[in-house]
Amino acid sequence: MNPPAAGYSATYPEEKGPEMRGLLTPPPVGPPGYAAVYQPSSTYVNPQERPRNARRRRFWHFLACTVLFFVALHLLLHQRPFKKGLGPLPWSEISPGTTEPEAQWSPSICEDNVNWKDDSDRAPTHGYHYRAHTTLTLPVSAEELSFIAEGANAYGTFDVSQDAHTDSENAVVDIEVEYRVSDALDDATVCRTHAGQGKWGLGIFTPRWSHPHNERQLRFFVHVHLPSSDKLNIKRFFTDLPIFRHHLAELADTVHFEEVSLRSSNSPIDVDSLAADRVRATTSNTAIRGKFNTSTTLELQTLNAPIVAEATLVNGRGEQPTRLILKTSNAHIDSSVHLQSSTSSATGGKYDVSARTSNGPIDVSIIDAPVGHTLTLDAHTSNVGAHVALPKTFEGSFDLQSSRWFRPTVEWDQDVEDPAGKRRTRHVELHTINGGSVRGNAWWEEGRKNEGTVTVATSNAAVRLEL
Repeated sequence: MNPPAAGYSATYPEEKGPEMRGLLTPPPVGPPGYAAVYQPSSTYVNPQERPRNARRRRFWHFLACTVLFFVALHLLLHQRPFKKGLGPLPWSEISPGTTEPEAQWSPSICEDNVNWKDDSDRAPTHGYHYRAHTTLTLPVSAEELSFIAEGANAYGTFDVSQDAHTDSENAVVDIEVEYRVSDALDDATVCRTHAGQGKWGLGIFTPRWSHPHNERQLRFFVHVHLPSSDKLNIKRFFTDLPIFRHHLAELADTVHFEEVSLRSSNSPIDVDSLAADRVRATTSNTAIRGKFNTSTTLELQTLNAPIVAEATLVNGRGEQPTRLILKTSNAHIDSSVHLQSSTSSATGGKYDVSARTSNGPIDVSIIDAPVGHTLTLDAHTSNVGAHVALPKTFEGSFDLQSSRWFRPTVEWDQDVEDPAGKRRTRHVELHTINGGSVRGNAWWEEGRKNEGTVTVATSNAAVRLEL
């Protein structure tokens, strides 16, 4: 080692003690003519601190693991058991616009379990190597026909149609199931249910916890074959089938239902045609589409998905209106509505139409309505446009609302003919309240200028009303 340059002396801070001296080394010798100046570091790491830091890290790691363990234990101990009960609330306890409580079921309502026939010799599809099928019958004269699934391992399709080969007394229910693991079907209880006097149905019960890789999931195909009859009447028909796609074939001309309730989630509901006094269809994150005829209430409700419906509302001269309720969010509503009167003169009738969404357009068209009817229509959305078309028979007030810089527009034919054939002249009156609000009236007879009420509202977008 070369000796230090002339004039250089290495000094060490005395307060650091012999430990510091042992860590410091003399600086390198500078080039000739230069003297190296040593600057001791101001940062000192005591080797005794390193084990202390390691112990601190281990403590926090242990604490985090302990907290996660107790959270997982709490969730495991408080999982919901099979829900018990007799199903959803009756219609009389459901007010318009409210959500029906969750249906509650358990295998205790099973009358007899089905007997499966193995079909695994067929070619596998999409990884489903095992198949089975069975059939059961349900009396169509029952007070209630129900189709329910409870648990985490069942999903599939649900179809309803008429079949000429079905006897007139019973509905035939064909059930097929596909699965990946040979013993997965052993996890399920599939049975004919008998929940009470005159209440028959199909029940599918699977464990509440599914395999993380879905290896034990069961894919069901349920097809209800109704008798082929022009005068078939079914009292109450309802489903509670989460993650089951629903499809109802053309039934309106040959089957009349007193009450229908279709309930799913994350799967669409498609109805070719359906006639019932009361209809309620609910799902989530998927669309509802269909053609409906009702004399009391039609309610279609989903979330984050569109509603596309053609509805015929029938009403007489009773005090209660026939209602149409359409509700979704973040998606559009597209509906064409026919208003019909059941009176001998085919006039009059009360009707109530409600369409509500957000961040999705609304397009509601009342295609036709009887002379002398009373209509209450409420259409609300936000951030997108709203369009409502009314028939020439409409009489009443209208209120159109949007943001201040979007003035609503009203369009009408000044030369429209009198729908009653009395050569009357229709009057339309407008009042602009401010930049984003227009109110007015339309009438054939002075005494009916406030008979009906139409409200259309949005924000940050246009509103258009056709008379």
